[in-house]
This record gives sequence, structure tokens and C-alpha cells, in this order.
Amino acid sequence: MFKTIELKQTTADAIIPRYVQYTMKMNKGASETEAREYISKLFADPDKAPKFDFFDIHSTGSGELLGNFWLYRASADVMHIASFQIEEAKQHQGYGSAAMIAFKRMLTEKWKDIAKITLTVSQSNLAAKRLYDKMGFIVAEEAHNGKEPIFRMALSLGPKSVHLKEMAPAETEAIIPKIETEYADLMAKTGKSPSEATSFFDQLFPSRKAHINQHFFSIIDHETNEVVGQIWLMTDPSMPYRTHIMDIRVNKEKQHQGYGKAALLEAEKVALKWGVTNISLNVAEDNPARNLYEKMGYEDCDRAKGKMQKRITPETAVTALAGP
Repeated sequence: MFKTIELKQTTADAIIPRYVQYTMKMNKGASETEAREYISKLFADPDKAPKFDFFDIHSTGSGELLGNFWLYRASADVMHIASFQIEEAKQHQGYGSAAMIAFKRMLTEKWKDIAKITLTVSQSNLAAKRLYDKMGFIVAEEAHNGKEPIFRMALSLGPKSVHLKEMAPAETEAIIPKIETEYADLMAKTGKSPSEATSFFDQLFPSRKAHINQHFFSIIDHETNEVVGQIWLMTDPSMPYRTHIMDIRVNKEKQHQGYGKAALLEAEKVALKWGVTNISLNVAEDNPARNLYEKMGYEDCDRAKGKMQKRITPETAVTALAGP
């Protein structure tokens, strides 16, 4: 189940007592006095201390407090996360990923001049390091605190640039069985027979061979030339002005980094070259991707079936690229 959270700005007075307790738990043997001394050093000299902003992390549904962020502007266009905590009882449940996604979204809306996020993490904090890797942070610098390596990590907030490369028939035929199996599993979860998936794929891919109306593309990072996902577009000769996005997937380790939006924009460019003026897709009601589609101009045309569509022109692609 997708976690939905919200960030609420708060004060140092509200966060510091909880931070002290958290520090004592995480640093076995640390006394409350030691924890408070560490905190006091941060605010000892108001002229030199960072100007922190504090945010509590809450569950959208229940309002439950899940953790907090401390951050400050390290330079004109860099925001540093000084502390990111999820309450111990809520760890390893997906709240960390949801909070980081919400934080990135808030950052780009509240501070539009920020181009990079930085943070530090110790080598022994494996769960946090995995989360930051997943979110797209990269190690910019390695130091040592006398006990173990400390990694300074950074995440660029600039828009991703990708291009689409259509797969050869052999490549398409190699992935059809996997997609068919996934589709059958999805049908089963909704109470439908797997035979319906078989029948559907019989229509799309007779003999499971590549078909002229089914177009599979690799999503390739323009800078690194790395394949970061794939997108499947379907055309219909009886409706040459329309194309449907059957599937878009970004590799797990590349998700939440802007590749999905970039790939959709490229798909629109491909569709325009085909003479298409309407592009559509399907998305579940509870899928967070719906927010992205809405921001990019997709509108509901059959909400009960999860279908959205967008009228595309060369101007719409430019508008979407400039949007949030």
C-alpha cells in the first residue's frame, strides 16, 4: 500500500526534546546531558549557527506524527538536510521513502531556487544509505569521524533528460512473456480469470510476435546513456490521431528522480511525429502517479476505468517541461 504523508513546519522548541530522546536511543550509552550539550552547540552562536527550518512528518490519513526533518541553506542554491528521522516504531514500513518524496516536492515548490540537496550518512547506517541511493543521491565526498566512514551525498534537482530508442522485434518478443505474466497476475487480483489476459495478448501479439501497432521503447538517460526503464505505446490504424500508453516503468533504483516525467514528454514528441493529437493511459485511483499525470495535463475521461487523456501539441510539451 502506498504511504501518503504531509510535512508541517514546526519550531526548534517542539523538535529538540524529541531529538534528544532519539539521540539517546540511537547512541547507546549517551546520556540526556550529552545529547543536550550536542544540541546546544548548534545554537551557541546565533551569528554562526545555521538558520534551520524544521518540519514534522505526519500521516495524511490519521495525522499521526512519524518523524521530522531539519534543514538549512548551505549555499545560495543548496539545501542541506541536517537531520531526517522516522520514529523507531514506524521504520521499515515505507514512510522514509514517502517522506523523502514529499520533501523533494515541497522543496521545489517552496524554494524554487534550490538546485541540489545534500546530506551525510554513516557507513553503518545501511538502511538509510539504501534509501538515499534509491532516491537518486550519489556519494559526493567521503570523510571519517574517527570511528567509521561518513558519506556526504548529493541529489541534483534539475530536470532529467532522456531519449527513447525503439526496440527491435527480437527485443520486444523477449519481454512479451514477462509482461503477459504480470498482466495475468493483475487480472487475478481484481477477480478476473487469467484466460482473459491470454485472450487480450492474443489480440495484441498473435503468435507472440512483435506487431506493427505495438511500440516498445527503452528509456535512456541522455547524459549517461544508461537504460533507466521502458515505455510501451499502442497505435490503432482506425484512429490515427490517437495513441495509448500501455505501460511505462522506470527501473526501481531510478524511480522518484524525474525519469517518468521526462519519458512521458519524449513519448508525446514521438506521438506528435506520428501525427497524433490525443494520448491516453490508465492509472489506478490510489496510484501516486496520478498526481504526475494531472500536473502534466492529463484529464479523466473515464475515471471508473482509470482512463486519462491529454490533447497534445508542440506547445503542450514545452509547457509541461517548464511546469513543477
